[in-house]
Amino acid sequence: MKSDGSGAIPLTKLTAFKANSGGLVWSPDGNKIVFDSGRALDGSDAANISDVSNIWVIGADGSAATPLTKLNVLNSDSFDAVWSKDGSKIAFDSQRALDGSAAANTNSVSNIWVMSPDGSAAVPLTKLSAANADSSSPGWKP
Repeated sequence: MKSDGSGAIPLTKLTAFKANSGGLVWSPDGNKIVFDSGRALDGSDAANISDVSNIWVIGADGSAATPLTKLNVLNSDSFDAVWSKDGSKIAFDSQRALDGSAAANTNSVSNIWVMSPDGSAAVPLTKLSAANADSSSPGWKP
């Protein structure tokens, strides 16, 4: 929407139960938005088959919604994405297996990950697996 609140338009247009979207963060150049969503990985108006949240990127005009993480195993959720200041990386929380596979991490523990803006080169920065040893809410130092 415009800064005065007029002209609001939905970008994701989801209506399916549990196909929610949240955690929206603008890219540094203002052309894209990264967010987490429980929508189906094919981009349809359906929930992910395993009720899993993934990291998505979408154009500021609502075009080209693309999943960056492509997880569909129960308890392998990814969320809380944030762009690096130069837009070259995205940090996020994920409960995915530390080997980068689509499996869930031991004890469904969340770790901080970083990846390229196209979803490639995802690596865990923390490598926790003990029960209740979660890492969350990544951020970038100025």
